[in-house]
Amino acid sequence: MRKDNSISYKGNFYSLLLGTYAGKGSRVRVVAEQGQLLIMNEQGVVLCRHQLSASRGHKIINNYHKRDKGIGVRELILQVCSSLEQPELGNTFIEAIRQVKPRYLRDQVVLFRETMEEYPRQIITEALQYCTAHGLSSAVDLRSVAAHLHQQQAEAAETARIIHMNPFNGKMPGEAFIQPATSSIADYHDMF
Repeated sequence: MRKDNSISYKGNFYSLLLGTYAGKGSRVRVVAEQGQLLIMNEQGVVLCRHQLSASRGHKIINNYHKRDKGIGVRELILQVCSSLEQPELGNTFIEAIRQVKPRYLRDQVVLFRETMEEYPRQIITEALQYCTAHGLSSAVDLRSVAAHLHQQQAEAAETARIIHMNPFNGKMPGEAFIQPATSSIADYHDMF
């Protein structure tokens, strides 16, 4: 078993439930029968099933295995919204997601939380305002808007560092008096 909760079987990687890997020495039993791969714990309890792949070099991943089921959706939403500058804005956005993608609400809220961890709070607030104003109801859209706003902020910070030299104001900046190092041409003649 690997640290990323997967196993290798006949040249392919098959996913396991999140948390199956419990440190060095973690083991599972693998049985292939009737075109399926059964993965069991050491006591013989089936942890998961996968269709056997006829090819090699593939990752067979069940997205359900990646979900953290330790916390409920309501608690996850409360956790995410309480860490926002404007919690009611977060609730409005999540309700819009619930209307459009009720089946994927948990995945959307998890992605929302990951976006919050990636960008500053001010950027997240601006991105939420933009998404709710423009009817965007996806955590992917929120992440894209946050990335764009963050990029704009970074570009604005770069342009603020430009030093403008204006010889017409009567003052010469200190950079204008810097003299480059020089060397004698004779030094180069002696080399060749």
